[in-house]
Amino acid sequence: MEFMKHGTECSETTEILTIKIRSRIRIQMLVIAGFALLLGSAPGYGNEDPMKVIEHLQNSLIEAMKVGPEIRYQGRVEQLALVIEETHRIGT
Repeated sequence: MEFMKHGTECSETTEILTIKIRSRIRIQMLVIAGFALLLGSAPGYGNEDPMKVIEHLQNSLIEAMKVGPEIRYQGRVEQLALVIEETHRIGT
């Protein structure tokens, strides 16, 4: 019986850690997106509706979150960096 009790505790601990990690990743993505929005407007979308630029960025963030476990953290960073470069004028 003691073994099963510890197994349940480990399962709960793993679940809590998974939730915390996912929350941190989401916060980091939102921070990156926020900085990108603050740093510049979209060079490729100069004459387009700003809402289209925002929707493109938001859709990319959502997609990165959906495939997150498959492409891991570095894959999400690379994927979002491309979108941010595409939609924002950073460092110019």
